[in-house]
Order: sequence, then structure tokens, then C-alpha cells
Amino acid sequence: MAKNEEKPTVTASAGKDVLGKFAKGNTYSQGNLRKGITSKVKLLKAAFVEEITVDEIKAIARKLVTMAKAGDVTAAKEVFDRCFGKALQTHEIDVEVRTYTQEECDNIRKMLAVRFVDAKPKKAS
Repeated sequence: MAKNEEKPTVTASAGKDVLGKFAKGNTYSQGNLRKGITSKVKLLKAAFVEEITVDEIKAIARKLVTMAKAGDVTAAKEVFDRCFGKALQTHEIDVEVRTYTQEECDNIRKMLAVRFVDAKPKKAS
């Protein structure tokens, strides 16, 4: 670009200035709006950790195990989750498998070849 030529200007839109950079005050330049919340949560966790002792944690764990042994399913689940990690969620999907005849396969290939002009039916090998 020669010295006499000016840089192309971009019209301001979507919170950007004429150079295309984000202008002050737009929603994208504000960053993470949850920063205040996360710092507060960190402070609350720190306060909790400072307040509780190892002996108190052991007493709570002992009570939880006692409740689980007594048949409390929720307590048992909590004990197992804490010891072994949370169980993975599984989903069963029922799929019907169908085998097509050679004639049906040929018809599908022809239909696709007509529908998608670029697709050419492959020769059987």
C-alpha cells in the first residue's frame, strides 16, 4: 500500500469501531460476567475449609457409613459416589438391523444417482 493511500474504513457495527476492533462498552469486551460470582464462591469455600476440622470430617463420614449400613439408600449412594466416583449414565438404544437385498441396494443407488447428479453408482467389484 502506498503512503498516500488510506486504509479501508469499516463501518461501526455490532459494538465495533471503524477499524473493526471491539469498542468500549460492547457486550463482547465485558469478558466473563460471572467473575464476581466465582470469586465469591472461592471465598465461601475457603471460609468453610478453614472452619471444619479433620476430626469433624471423619465424624460426618462415620455417621454417613453408619446410616448406609442401616439401610439408608441415599447415604449408601453418597458413600459409594465419594469412594468410587459417580456412576456413568447409560442409555440403551434399541436399533433394528435390516439387511437389504441386492435389488434394493441397486434401486437405492439409482435413486441417489438421480437425486444427486454428481453421485455415480459404483460398479460391483
